[in-house]
Formats: sequence, structure tokens, C-alpha cells
Amino acid sequence: MDQIQLTNPIGAVECLSKELAIFAPGLKVLMVEPGYFRTSAFSNIKHVPDRVETYAQFNAGVKQFEQGVVGNEPGDAAKAVEFMIDLVKGTGIAAGKTVPLRVPLGTDGLGRVREKCQEMLKICDDWEEVARSTDIKK
Repeated sequence: MDQIQLTNPIGAVECLSKELAIFAPGLKVLMVEPGYFRTSAFSNIKHVPDRVETYAQFNAGVKQFEQGVVGNEPGDAAKAVEFMIDLVKGTGIAAGKTVPLRVPLGTDGLGRVREKCQEMLKICDDWEEVARSTDIKK
């Protein structure tokens, strides 16, 4: 069997969400956009030696970033888990709210989502004329 590679998994999840709304209305899709939470995730990463010299500088930067993050993550993992359960069950912080497809958690997660949205809006502004120019003239 051939492997299926999703080039845009976020787009696939958005599509899945819309399909489920039609065929399984009670089933919802949730994408949590987390920031960094204080767990042992980064401290447990075992790096392999650099095999491609071209990536050595990049890999060194990743390792340095990880060392700066470990122990300094702004997020409380216990709160994040509690909130994710609330989001799925529609209780606690999600009680009485319509939970969106995407929910950022953590100040840094929120910042990255905002930054991405601003980046996308800038692309739309910068390329609007080109995008509109591809329409069939009426």
C-alpha cells in the first residue's frame, strides 16, 4: 500500500471538521494550538550527531533554544490538560460556549496564532491585486 502524505494537514483537519458536521453532527474536531508547557518533553530529547554538515548550524540553534526553554516554559501543563478536557466535554471554561475548531493555549501559543494570522493578512494585502487578476473577466 502506498503511503499517503498530507502536504497540508491543517487543511485536511478543517475539511474533516466540515465533513463530520454533515455526517456525524455530534462529533466535533478540536485543534489545540499550545505554547510551551512545563513538562519534561524538552529535557528528554536525545539528539543524534549531525549527519549533514549543512544542518549543523541550524541544529546547534535548535539545541540552544531547547536549553533556554527547559525549566522556563510559561505554561502550566496541569491547567492545559484540565482546559483541554473542558473543551472536549463542553464543561468548565467551555461551558455554554461554542468551542471553535482552533483554540490557542498559553500566552506564547496565543502569540504564535496571532502572528500567523497577521502574516496571512499581510500576504492577502500584498497579493490581493494578483489574486483578483486571475478571475475570468465578465
